[in-house]
Amino acid sequence: MNEAFITPSNLTWARTRAGYSALELAEKAGVPAHKLAAWEKGEARPSLKQSEDLATKLHIPLGYLYLSAPPAESPAIPDFRAGYAGAGRSMSLELREVIDSAKRRQEAYREIVEEDGAESLGFVRSFDLSADPAALAADMRLVLGVGEDFARKSKTWTDQVGRLARAAGDAGILVFRSSIVGSNSHRHLDTDEFRGFALCDELAPLVFVNAADYKTAQVFTLAHELAHLWIGESGISNQAVDAFSRGIDAKGEALCDKVAAEFLVSADSFRSEWQGDAPPGFELQRLAARYRVSAIVILRRALELGAVDKGAFIGLLEEARGYHSEHDEKDEKDEKSGGDFYSTFGARNGERFPAVVLGALRGGRILYREAARLLDVRPSTVRELELRAAAKVG
Repeated sequence: MNEAFITPSNLTWARTRAGYSALELAEKAGVPAHKLAAWEKGEARPSLKQSEDLATKLHIPLGYLYLSAPPAESPAIPDFRAGYAGAGRSMSLELREVIDSAKRRQEAYREIVEEDGAESLGFVRSFDLSADPAALAADMRLVLGVGEDFARKSKTWTDQVGRLARAAGDAGILVFRSSIVGSNSHRHLDTDEFRGFALCDELAPLVFVNAADYKTAQVFTLAHELAHLWIGESGISNQAVDAFSRGIDAKGEALCDKVAAEFLVSADSFRSEWQGDAPPGFELQRLAARYRVSAIVILRRALELGAVDKGAFIGLLEEARGYHSEHDEKDEKDEKSGGDFYSTFGARNGERFPAVVLGALRGGRILYREAARLLDVRPSTVRELELRAAAKVG
């Protein structure tokens, strides 16, 4: 048997990092617990095949097991998550991998567009934490080309989040939306852990939306993360749409929350639409459909703009949370039940990033292997993406 001369302490590090007990990893690897214990103590060695299987189970490159010491993890981006920030709670392996992947993609994209002579995007870091939410939201609408009639042109909530993502892409922002790690449909992202994050950069601003969330929530998260780019604040968020009702501690999170509400339902538009003589519960549902947002966002705007008082707000909050109409169901098609791969690919990666990567490939600046790695697909799939892109242009 060909033995693998792995570093025992690295196996223990990788197991702990993945959140497995020794018994759990032994079961996953299909070996007796005493054998795994011997590997971690250096009293025995796995075979080459067993070490490869361990690396796969632990979601690490095989080479990590052979290093003299565990690799230094990439620094986490600022953490604004309620219940996580400053609380010493660890980040899941899934979230860490998604962030690391986004960073790699951002860096590669930045190098490509920089070579092409791209200029800095003026809206990134154009406001600060003292900004007026209405002024910031108005600038977002201007840059993204999103007028007051934007929601009326969206046929569904799914269409709304897709159109907003495309508008952001057209403005030079990388937008990724997924409910899984890479293309692994067995590794799901948890909405309780995070709903989105932003990575600020003047040439390659990036936002990621956890697509495991409700479509109405995704719309709000996307607007929230876009606001982070305007104030130049990278970070992870887990604020629910109704977080404002419980209070938001982080100043940047509170500002971006207000901006998202104003961006999606402006004060002027709300005042012209709200019918004060109609039952408030009816108005919540009607305007949620009108603006393609959640009923909670409408209720929030009603409170902020004086359409309902605090007592009515509290009475209606649970009702708004309970609206589970067809549009607010989790979309199982995108990542969980398969669907069309190329439609799913487009939703996860947006249009801008694949277009730039394929352009660099055509120009001979990157190889098929690198394009496949960046797009998280097989090299053969890259060729099909090229053909589809060419057909679209033609």
